[in-house]
Formats: sequence, structure tokens, C-alpha cells
Amino acid sequence: MVRTGLMPTISPDGTQSPCRSICKLSADDEVCMGCGRTLDEIARWSGMACDEKRSVNRAAARRLDEGFT
Repeated sequence: MVRTGLMPTISPDGTQSPCRSICKLSADDEVCMGCGRTLDEIARWSGMACDEKRSVNRAAARRLDEGFT
């Protein structure tokens, strides 16, 4: 899957956000098809520690690579 959109933003803590400003939910309304994060991950992003953000980034990338049905 080709990821397009704006350049990723960098959080004040230096962690790159996967947000691409392409906000569209999957058919089950669980995952953003633009960045691959769950709604819960998006809501909690600003309060996450760097390690948790990196973990979310890896999981989001896996979701995008796996695609959506």
C-alpha cells in the first residue's frame, strides 16, 4: 500500500506521528485508514510516552500494510 498525504508531524517529544491528514474510518469504524491507528490510539496519542508512541507507530504501519476489507 502506498502512503500518501502530508509530511508526518513531529510531537514535542520528538516522536513522529503517523497522521497523514487522510482521515477515513475502516468499515468497522475501528481504524483510521489514513494513519492505521485505532480511535483509542488517536485519542490517547498526546498523553502517550515515547515508547508507547513508537509501539503504536509499528502497529499502525502493520495495519496499513495488511490493508482493509
